[in-house]
Amino acid sequence: MNSRFLHVPIAAATVILTVFPLLPTHASAQSRWSVAAAGGYMLELSEGYPDGGITGTAGIGYRLGRVLSLGVEGGYHQFGADSLAPDAERTLSLWQASAVARFELGSDRVAPYALIGVGPYWQVDKRPAENLTDVAAGGTAALGIQFHPGTGAGIALTLEARTHIVAVTGTDLAHWETRPLMGVMAGMRIPIGR
Repeated sequence: MNSRFLHVPIAAATVILTVFPLLPTHASAQSRWSVAAAGGYMLELSEGYPDGGITGTAGIGYRLGRVLSLGVEGGYHQFGADSLAPDAERTLSLWQASAVARFELGSDRVAPYALIGVGPYWQVDKRPAENLTDVAAGGTAALGIQFHPGTGAGIALTLEARTHIVAVTGTDLAHWETRPLMGVMAGMRIPIGR
C-alpha cells in the first residue's frame, strides 16, 4: 500500500481527535445548578502543628449569570496521625461550612475561576494530654481552572490552589489568632437540573 494514502486517514484521525474535545458542552451552558466535590493535600502553616494532611470539600451552587455563582460548601481537613493512643502525635481536624461566591471567566471549554467564602469552622485539636475543641469564624479563597473534557454531559474537571484562614479563640475570647491553611485540590463539577 502506498504511504501517501496512509497520510489521509492519519490526518483525518488527528483532526477528529483534536477538534472533538474542543466542542462546547451544551448541558453546562443550560444548567444553573451544579454540585462539586474536590480533594487534595493541604499544609497547616502555624507553628507546633502537623505540617500536612488531606482535605476534601463538597458543595452545591447556583449560577446567577455567566460570571457569578453562589452556593454552600462543606469541607473536612485532617492533619497528623489519626490515633487516640496517649503517646500519639498531635492531630488537628477541621469541619467547615461556608457560603461561597464563585467568579468564572473564559469559554465553555476552559475557564479560570476565583472563589471566596465565609462561615464557621469546628476545630478538634487532639493532643497527648488533652483534646481542645473550638468553633470559630473562618474564610476560604481559591484560584483555579475548570476544564470541560468534551463528554457532552457538562462535567467539568477542576484544579485549584486553596487557602483557609480560621480564627482560633481558645479559652480566652480576648486572645485571637489565625490558623492559615494552604493546599492544592483536584475535583469535578457536575451540572444538575435546568
